[in-house]
Amino acid sequence: MPRALDVLVTFAGSEDGTGGYFDMRRVLAAKLPDGQYWTDDGPMTGEAIDAQWKCGASAHSPSAP
Repeated sequence: MPRALDVLVTFAGSEDGTGGYFDMRRVLAAKLPDGQYWTDDGPMTGEAIDAQWKCGASAHSPSAP
């Protein structure tokens, strides 16, 4: 496993995107509660992520059933 991971994401249907640099030791040591996702702001639920980005509960959102 590499010590660091550089991730780049391109949004579907656009040339825009985002990325991040992750310290793999920190990621592997994280203990996320069930139903939460790793974010730059710490663990968040799908609903909290949707609210942050003003997303609806569509089939493509983390909080979709």
